[in-house]
Amino acid sequence: MRTVKSTGARITPHYQFPQHSSVFRCSLPGKRASVARARNWAATIVGRRTDGGPETARTAELLVSEAVTNAILHTASGEPGGSFTVVLTTAPGAVRIEVHDAGGAATAPRPLSPLPDSEHGRGVALMAALAQEWGVLSGGRLRGVYFVLHTRPAGAGL
Repeated sequence: MRTVKSTGARITPHYQFPQHSSVFRCSLPGKRASVARARNWAATIVGRRTDGGPETARTAELLVSEAVTNAILHTASGEPGGSFTVVLTTAPGAVRIEVHDAGGAATAPRPLSPLPDSEHGRGVALMAALAQEWGVLSGGRLRGVYFVLHTRPAGAGL
């Protein structure tokens, strides 16, 4: 698997997840109703399985909602029979969330500068602003985005 920022540059992860990390998966149909299910699932796992508290769970909930919505609107995941998968990896001090989509997007996800009254175009910018790390997943059949949220205050052992 190759992980790149939206600029196309290779990145070195800020946080290395240990081998004993817990991994959770949730696959859902690529329908708008699935956005709420994915969002609630992620918030519940982050709230119960990490040391981040309610603030981290709310941030995860928002960013999963944005990433899943983008997968449904901009990739083959939103086509008839399409699906997406959310993969959540927890470890002491951090949580990594990936949204795997069915590919087919014309461009790689990147932060945009939408007009103030625009209803779309803020999801990736929110991810870039709120996550400690984010990027695009590509390689083989894997397509999607990921983000990392630290679950402890800065300087608390990361």
